[in-house]
Amino acid sequence: MSEESSEQPIEPSRPGEYLNSPKKVVTFKEFAQAIQSEDLRRAGEILSQLMGISTVDGLAAATFFREKLGDNPGLFRHVMQIRTEIQNGKNNAAMKLVMDCFNLDGLNAMQALEKLRGMA
Repeated sequence: MSEESSEQPIEPSRPGEYLNSPKKVVTFKEFAQAIQSEDLRRAGEILSQLMGISTVDGLAAATFFREKLGDNPGLFRHVMQIRTEIQNGKNNAAMKLVMDCFNLDGLNAMQALEKLRGMA
């Protein structure tokens, strides 16, 4: 959503939906593109939608991810592994990846895992 938009943000009705555009679904590919173009605000919005967390927490998670990416170029593979772990029923492994990649913990980590599980 552009800063010039007069529309107020709304909560997504299902995981991955764009705010104010229920037919468009965000993906981790779009998250990767936002990170690579250094658009942390957009990356945070995408994480917020994908994981069902607040936009403030999404921005914090995106910022953490970008900082960690500098030390670990393979971090995108870890993000892709989250879905595999969920599909294989390895919720603890998926939770650890969510925590390690995005610095989420507690309720945010559990909520993120639940949203991602719904998309897997």
